[in-house]
Amino acid sequence: SLWPLYSWVSSSASTVARTSAGLFTITSLDEMDPVVTDHTETISGVGGLVLNAANTNVYYWEQYGWNAGNLNTSVRRLATSDLTQLDSSDLAFSEGFLRDPLDAPILLDEMRDLIVSKNRLFDASNLTRLVYTLPGEVDTFDGAEENAYAVNPDAGLLATRGYIYELEGYDV
Repeated sequence: SLWPLYSWVSSSASTVARTSAGLFTITSLDEMDPVVTDHTETISGVGGLVLNAANTNVYYWEQYGWNAGNLNTSVRRLATSDLTQLDSSDLAFSEGFLRDPLDAPILLDEMRDLIVSKNRLFDASNLTRLVYTLPGEVDTFDGAEENAYAVNPDAGLLATRGYIYELEGYDV
C-alpha cells in the first residue's frame, strides 16, 4: 500500500524516506525499476530526519507509537551504509523530552557538532551527551514551550517560534 511521504534525505548512494509507516531506503530511482527497501519492521515511528554532509549518518527523532498513551521520544543516529544504530539519546519522559510537538524538525549544525530536536541540543557525535535545554515550561500533552524550528550554522543562530538564540552561549 502507499503511505504519504513526509520527508526524505538523499546521498549519492541512496535516498532515505520517511512515511507514516516508517523508514524506507531507495537505492535506485530508475522509473522502470526502482529499488525500495522497507525498514519499518526495525525502524519505525520516525518523526523527522536529517543526513550529515558526508552521507555517513542519518539522525531521526523517534515517537514510540503515534497513538494516545505514549508520550516518549528519543533521538537516534544510524550508519547510512547499513542503517545500524550508532547511538541514541537517553532522556526519559520525566526529564521533559516529549514526543510533542509532532511538527518539530530535527536539525543538524555540523560546524558545532550539534543535533537539535524539539527543546534539546545534543552532541551529534555522542547523543547521550545533552549540550543544552531551551528555557521554558514543559506541558505533558503539548510538549516544551520553546522548540527549535530552524538553525543557521553560518550565522550561529537557532530559531524557535518566539525567539532567536545565538548558538555560542545561547543568548536570546
